[in-house]
Amino acid sequence: MEITGQQIIAVPVQDVWNALNNPEVLKHCLPGCEKVEQISPEEFHMLVKAAVGPLRASFKGVLRMTEVKPPNSCVMNFEGQGGAVGFAKGLSNVELSEVPEGTQLSYTAKFQIGGKLAQVGSRLIDSVAKKMADDFFKAFREQMATVEVADASTSKALTVALGVAHGKELDANAPNLLPAPNVNLPAPTSDTPPHDNEVDDLLGKSKFSMPTVPTWWLAPAALLGALIAILGSRFIH
Repeated sequence: MEITGQQIIAVPVQDVWNALNNPEVLKHCLPGCEKVEQISPEEFHMLVKAAVGPLRASFKGVLRMTEVKPPNSCVMNFEGQGGAVGFAKGLSNVELSEVPEGTQLSYTAKFQIGGKLAQVGSRLIDSVAKKMADDFFKAFREQMATVEVADASTSKALTVALGVAHGKELDANAPNLLPAPNVNLPAPTSDTPPHDNEVDDLLGKSKFSMPTVPTWWLAPAALLGALIAILGSRFIH
């Protein structure tokens, strides 16, 4: 069986690529995902719980990245075991390309299923897969938007901190006027004593007031491995 799709992500290619390496995203963006563990730079283990009729079953998945060509493409081999419910294995290709809107992410997954999963019709599996992928991308975009807002707030806080350090009151809503790299700031005069402690406090508060979430989020390559293992389980009775 084969599943394909494309999505436009409104951030640069490199940022989307970086998101592929963050295992925490599945806990936030994939329903039922309880654990993701990065064993090595190329291997992820995960645990997903899904409903099987009136019962719930645990699915263990393994993802291995091969043919990695950062920041444009990679191949991911995956296996998922759900005990008596069945298994799935295969590979997915993920390609990132620059477009005017940001990044176009294209994915193709080819896989085999066995056990009770094999009793589910291919059309139903395809429909469920697309629905879950859509839900994943919605959560993915929301998480990235949250981070962008946090980054903007931090930038304003840093601007205000530098203004305080040099005896100036800055409007937090004014344009970002952070000095360019390698520009020497004027030394404080006797009328404007240094406030190093105040600056350190402000910078510290700015840094730690950001949401306690990863900076970027895992893109759908990791989704595919866990996804295939649970596609039909919700419809098996």
